[in-house]
Amino acid sequence: MKLITYSQIAALAQEKNLSLNELARKAGVARSVLDRWRSGKTAPTLRTVGKIQNALSSTPTQRSAS
Repeated sequence: MKLITYSQIAALAQEKNLSLNELARKAGVARSVLDRWRSGKTAPTLRTVGKIQNALSSTPTQRSAS
């Protein structure tokens, strides 16, 4: 099982033009959760990682040109 780091999450959020506040909101977690993870005070649960993954993989629906 490969572990994901805070740095990887932050880089992915930046690629998607999401601030960490926006990522936390989209994932349904408090920004403080990300801050505690970054500082090493806690490790993310699998549930939290799943929420973050879903938030990063969802993109706005694009309208096709008719």
